Amino acid sequence: MPLTSKELCEVSVEQEGYAIIKLNDSSCKNALSQELILELSKILQTLDQDASIKCALLKGEENFFSVGAHLQELLEYATLNQQQDILDEWECVARFSKPLIVLIEG
Repeated sequence: MPLTSKELCEVSVEQEGYAIIKLNDSSCKNALSQELILELSKILQTLDQDASIKCALLKGEENFFSVGAHLQELLEYATLNQQQDILDEWECVARFSKPLIVLIEG
C-alpha cells in the first residue's frame, strides 16, 4: 500500500492490523532530511486516521536504521529557527496515537 510517490519511506499494511514503515534512502543511510521527515509525518497522520491500523513498526534498511540528522542539510539553513522548523516536524512521532515500535539493529 504505497502512500507516497517519492518512496523515501515504504509502507505496507498487514492483515493483522499493523503497518510497517521502512526508511528507504540508502543514498545517505536514511539521514533524517527535511523531505524524509515530512514524508514520515504524512504517513503517520494517514495511519493514525485509519481505524484498521492498531500499531506501526518503523525500521531502516537491512544493515542500518539511520545515521541521524542530515547534517549537511541543517548547515545549509541560515538560522537556528529554520533548523528548529525541521526538527519540529518530529512532533509527528509524539502525536501518533497508536503504538510505534522502532526496530533498530546493531
